[in-house]
Amino acid sequence: MRGKRRLATTVGLLVVDYICLIVAYLLALNIRFKGRIPGGEYSMMYFTVGVCMVLFYTLYQMAMRWRYQLMEKSVLGEVKDIVFFDVALFAFGSVLLFMTKYSDDFARLVLVYLSMILPVVMFAGHLLLKSLLHKYYTGENVKIKVVLVTKAGQFDASLKRMRENLSIQHSIEGIVCLDAQPQDVGIAYQGIEVVANYDNMIENVRQLAVDEVFIDVDDEGREMCEELVQNLEEMGVITHYCIGINRADGKQGKVESFGDCVVVSYARPQANAGMLAVKRLIDICGGLVGIIITGIAFPFIALAIKIDSPGPILFCQTRVGKNGRRFNFYKFRSMYIDAEERKKELMSQNQVKGLMFKMDNDPRITKVGKFLRKTSLDELPQFYNILKGDMSLIGTRPPTMDEFEAYNSYYRRRLSMTPGLTGMWQISGRSDIEDFDEVVKLDLKYIDNWSLLLDIKIIFQTFKVVLLGKGSK
Repeated sequence: MRGKRRLATTVGLLVVDYICLIVAYLLALNIRFKGRIPGGEYSMMYFTVGVCMVLFYTLYQMAMRWRYQLMEKSVLGEVKDIVFFDVALFAFGSVLLFMTKYSDDFARLVLVYLSMILPVVMFAGHLLLKSLLHKYYTGENVKIKVVLVTKAGQFDASLKRMRENLSIQHSIEGIVCLDAQPQDVGIAYQGIEVVANYDNMIENVRQLAVDEVFIDVDDEGREMCEELVQNLEEMGVITHYCIGINRADGKQGKVESFGDCVVVSYARPQANAGMLAVKRLIDICGGLVGIIITGIAFPFIALAIKIDSPGPILFCQTRVGKNGRRFNFYKFRSMYIDAEERKKELMSQNQVKGLMFKMDNDPRITKVGKFLRKTSLDELPQFYNILKGDMSLIGTRPPTMDEFEAYNSYYRRRLSMTPGLTGMWQISGRSDIEDFDEVVKLDLKYIDNWSLLLDIKIIFQTFKVVLLGKGSK
């Protein structure tokens, strides 16, 4: 039933937003051209732009997952998200016109009018949809009627949990209090009637209109509920059994299937698959552009490296990627070929506290290498790693093998996401940070707060850092 509710919300929102976008676009065209939309080849141009905007909305919807939060959003949250999409659509339209060279013929006022009309139309559409869905979900035939089974000492916690986490479609119809006295049956608690105790729970629940039962009891109560669970299964009533396995820090696991076993899985919050797919698509596009730039720059950089010092053009090293995966990491060589051996001699001059090595005026760096590092040109071959999927455009920097072998569990979480070409550390003045723990804090901040918007922000800030040569030595 939850799947049907989610599907109805998803499809409803898609249909409403498609209609709103098309209506707003047609209104913008009519206002600009006073009811006379250009014909001929111009009509095809405006049609093409409209189709591209619909496609952009579809990708945006997949990335931001609006659909799963529609019913829970406040008015302020709704306005905020709609305005954000409106700004993103305006930016997309401007870039689209520039890239397709439609900007010479396309009336720019259409975009301006669209950005003014769309938020109003879309907000009205969302309010109407929410009103219709609310009426539908709370209807007697669609409402999910739930009975709570618990003990007197757990009333408050159980009801609070249900009211805070269940959807508007759920209605708490009654409470089975296992340790209630006979005279307590029939009394309302927080507006909900106690419909049974342990002695008559099976008989009374059988007579109720109930779709689902939520059992939230302690260890002693579980033994008391075994017969009830069997009877509920025979009745065809869905039963949710709170297993109550909590960690010492209060964090709860997620019940899943692993092979043929039912397990409780513990994990940090995971990014949704749709957003990760969009991130990978961006990586592929960025990787292709980066490979082209690398190909153009390669002859010049290769010649400079060869003239400056003997050795290979590319530096290849085994690095550690997502969740401990090893891969070959590529850079333009910026050091002398004996750099790794000389590193041991220079460890006493390390300016970074912890599991990293940095020092000013590193004697292992060649003259050309200093320029490559200052301009970040030495990083260009990593676009090949990005295309392969070993790395991402944005992420945490992949550690060397010796760094990784010294990691503790806290440091290891840096690798819970695909490593990147740039990230929080790079835009925060990488060479100015002198404590590895600070690097880890920045990396975990990125992982815990990751979003596509954050990636875009880091990309723009990376351009600024590279152009200014800030934090690179």
